Amino acid sequence: MFGKKTTVNGRTEHPGIKFVGIAEATAEHPRNDSASIVELEDGELFAVWIEMHRSDLGGHDQAPSSIASMRSGDGGFTWHSHTIEVAPGSGDLNVYNPSLILLPNGELLFFYLKYHELIWNGRLISSGYLK
Repeated sequence: MFGKKTTVNGRTEHPGIKFVGIAEATAEHPRNDSASIVELEDGELFAVWIEMHRSDLGGHDQAPSSIASMRSGDGGFTWHSHTIEVAPGSGDLNVYNPSLILLPNGELLFFYLKYHELIWNGRLISSGYLK
């Protein structure tokens, strides 16, 4: 459908589809993960994702994180207005799994988890939140 695919820097690319990064991994934020994107009524794109923070755990699931957001007014080619939407509170290990749902009436639902305890190959204690 899109022609012959190629591999560039370990990523499969397809003709006619442009890859645009929103948040690159850095020493300060070694992992950005689990993005959710919606198109708002005015055509603007709104994205949220897990932004892991520098720690001895690197980008591991137990590392501290926040949920960040950005917006695009040009179909996703450029992004602006980096905002921290949710940060862990007292007693939280980190925040995880942001999900956006745009309802038919235009209301935007934002769901996420706060991890209170996470033991690798063990138990997870978390709370879910809806904004």
